Amino acid sequence: MKISSRVIIFLTMILLIAPSGLNKAIPRPNQSDTMIVFETCNQNPVFTHSSEEPVLYDGFDEFPGYNQSLWNFESYGEGCVSWLVGDQFEMNASRHSYRTLSSIQTFEVGHEAVIRMKLQEEEAVVCVGWTNHTAITEWNYLFGGDSILLQGALSTVLLERVVTEYSQRTSRMLSGLDPSVFHDYRIVWNSSVIIAYVDDVRLGAIGDTMPSGPFHFKIAITEFRNVTTQGGVIIDSVTIREHHSMISEFSPFISLGSPGNSTINLGSDVIDIIPVGHDGLLYWSWDGALNSSSESPYDIRLPLVSGQHILDVYCRDGYGYDNWARERFVFITMGDPPELNAAWMSTPPTIDGIFLENEWPEISLIMLNLVRTDGLIIDVNVMIGSDERFIYFGIDSPVASGHDSRAALIIDETFDGVYKGHNGTPTRAIWYIKGSPDAWKGYDEIQVLNQSAQGVISNFKLTPIPSGFLSDSSVTSTGVHYEFRVPMEEFNAVPGTSLGISVMLYPSGMGVHNLFYPLTYPWENASRLAILHLATTLDISVLIVGSSLGIGFIALVTYFGWRRRVSGISTYIETEDSMRIVELIKSYDQITLERLSRMIGTSENELRNRIGELQSQNAIDVKISDNGTIKRR
Repeated sequence: MKISSRVIIFLTMILLIAPSGLNKAIPRPNQSDTMIVFETCNQNPVFTHSSEEPVLYDGFDEFPGYNQSLWNFESYGEGCVSWLVGDQFEMNASRHSYRTLSSIQTFEVGHEAVIRMKLQEEEAVVCVGWTNHTAITEWNYLFGGDSILLQGALSTVLLERVVTEYSQRTSRMLSGLDPSVFHDYRIVWNSSVIIAYVDDVRLGAIGDTMPSGPFHFKIAITEFRNVTTQGGVIIDSVTIREHHSMISEFSPFISLGSPGNSTINLGSDVIDIIPVGHDGLLYWSWDGALNSSSESPYDIRLPLVSGQHILDVYCRDGYGYDNWARERFVFITMGDPPELNAAWMSTPPTIDGIFLENEWPEISLIMLNLVRTDGLIIDVNVMIGSDERFIYFGIDSPVASGHDSRAALIIDETFDGVYKGHNGTPTRAIWYIKGSPDAWKGYDEIQVLNQSAQGVISNFKLTPIPSGFLSDSSVTSTGVHYEFRVPMEEFNAVPGTSLGISVMLYPSGMGVHNLFYPLTYPWENASRLAILHLATTLDISVLIVGSSLGIGFIALVTYFGWRRRVSGISTYIETEDSMRIVELIKSYDQITLERLSRMIGTSENELRNRIGELQSQNAIDVKISDNGTIKRR
């Protein structure tokens, strides 16, 4: 049969870009060449479920919806449970409530669990996995101790490992997933790795020494950040088996921590590659050049030359099998920063969060490409204008109003790569934050950004706020309108001056949804800003967005992380207990020491001392009454 040249080219491209999860030939790295030497090696087939008998199985087909000989059930606050069509169990939660289903049996390392479920969590949080809490856990429904779990909230699912001894939480996001429909979620718990599959597709892995158990298997739903309207989880079945061998897990596994695939970044930015289940040596190559290799920590940095760059990464199985994994990622190095022009405002807008017809001149409208940490690009309409004294911003945010929803600007006096702000007029470099109408009011503030001689960037609250700053917000049918007014004198600016600028949007909940322009995490480097030219006359030229950010594309990688260090998608919370205390206190208008101590898992005296320390650090502002009630000021 004759095959056309087009077919040959197509098949060749498929072989080059197919993901490592396929049964295919894998290129083996050879550092003696400038290109990868292709040698074939047979890999194991994609995982098929073990034929071993389960050590726990519940099809949720017994009254009252679950097998009472297998589970302990807890319920607190408003909400309900129901038995659907005789073979599915549903748990719902509302604000200040929870439901938990915890196995009576305990399990040690070397098990796998398959749970078929769908999430309707809205603003609730669902946790599923193993935890060292006892079956009757009371307030510890959020897997705060040693745990291995899946966490679903705000249409995002994370694979997580929690180690109490080190106060460390490590997370991976499961990409390309719609949790609102039924899926088979499989968690493999090995002594050195945990792996998450969804419908037999591996979506996440975490490698490290894992807790050994014995743990209970738990399913829990509760409020998320004190803003739950209504949420639920529907469980179809749970199956737990022993897990003895990694051969069918098709290791190793390569994932990208940060930055997101296909994103624009600065030259020399660190590319955080996370191999799991490999032999310790990682190989990589930029743009087909000579391979580099290293054991951890890896120093993979984006090339300085502006434009697109292709990164190929390889590693070998570390469990004694002849397997290789390969992944390819694409990044863009930003050359010159994008430039924006403010429109001349002959009549200033009213700063009330409401966009009136003809309030903003048409020339002030710009569509900015805000980027998420996973690389997804969101187009956002922004209006920028200026007159003799002020700079004006209007943001048509597609992000809904909520407890954590807010908009922010970073403005810097000089575009020299260094933040030189200080707490006094002129402020010179600020981080201006305005909450949505439903946000916690403590978000409304201005912070000063300053870089020390050692290069460390710090931010501190600007008090008192100089006159002239104004901001407001209002709810719209598509999100929130934000308006800002910023006095030029705080940046030693006059008409015609150029400033550094960044625009950010924060949804409620997980930080993986945060949006940035022009680059992510602008507070980490003043070179991550765009240039804003202030207007000089009424006939200002048409607004220009720098061509270096004119590329629009969507990376099909989904969410990761909720609190990030520069290292990437791994989330390391070094003072998790303190952060948990701060988050809980900010989530309640008032709460008793007794209840909070039980939620945190510490004594009331220790909690009182911790609150005092946090107050001295200006992390919280509360008053503890004589009867032990904590009230936010």
